[in-house]
Amino acid sequence: MRSSFFLAAVTAAAVLLAAGCAGDSGHSGNVLPTASGGSGTAGSTSAGSTTGVTGNQFPATFRFDCIDIQALGDAGPDVLQAQLLENQWNQDIRDWKLNILVDVLDREDMGAATAFRVRSGVGTGPQDLCSEPTTTSPEFSGSYDASKAAYGPHPDPVGAEACSQESTDAMGGTYELMTTTQDVVYIYAEDDDGTTFNCTADDSPDAVPIRNLQATFTQNEEGTVAWGNLTGCLLESEAEALCSCLGVCGTSEHPACGGCPTGSVPLRDLLGDIGPSPSCTDALGAPAFVIQLGFTAQLLPSVPGTCG
Repeated sequence: MRSSFFLAAVTAAAVLLAAGCAGDSGHSGNVLPTASGGSGTAGSTSAGSTTGVTGNQFPATFRFDCIDIQALGDAGPDVLQAQLLENQWNQDIRDWKLNILVDVLDREDMGAATAFRVRSGVGTGPQDLCSEPTTTSPEFSGSYDASKAAYGPHPDPVGAEACSQESTDAMGGTYELMTTTQDVVYIYAEDDDGTTFNCTADDSPDAVPIRNLQATFTQNEEGTVAWGNLTGCLLESEAEALCSCLGVCGTSEHPACGGCPTGSVPLRDLLGDIGPSPSCTDALGAPAFVIQLGFTAQLLPSVPGTCG
């Protein structure tokens, strides 16, 4: 068993893809998430909310509305920390605090010329959702195969241990997106009141930087729902430079987090004894943590613009 010090990793885990700081609450220190309900609970958005909208018209934007953790650094999905983290992320999704947006900009059926973009959304719901300007990624090339099956719905997504599962039902076809080790996508930027969830002292975007992103997702025939799996890497050096706090921030000032919300702590300090993973360390050539997720995503009624 891991030592009791490993409980500190709950805090750190929850800020990978980050559970954010909601401002100075008057509490001292960071707090752990409360486990409530099952992991992988779907967000408040439902397939019915996209009635009359088709994902086969482009551009189109999908928003993650369910996340289940399959690997985090050298920790697996069964550790308490991963289960608590799932609950925190899914709660933040329901509260429109965690808005991972994937734009399908254009598509060639059965071809490689599919264009994607990844952004971090800010807003209280689909009606006012926009993307934080510094988190808009470059366009990435990927592929779409109308006849390919990869993932589909879990038979019991509410309270289940997974949002999606491998499937042989091609439905509306499968997308594949793969970035390079040099490409970065930024997620979990800020709350709708402007409070940064993750903060850097330099001019890097105030968001979690994910490299070497690889995602595969299958959509339904209408193109309104997608089920999939992704992996990404977070450099240990970038975890050291990123200041975060969980749920609510404390009142203490950390010397490495000047200019960030009061109570923020370097992510690497919070990670405790969660260690880097060989796969990402080998891919990036430096110590790095893997993040592997199953997910469900819903088509938004319209493509969000840029905030500001």
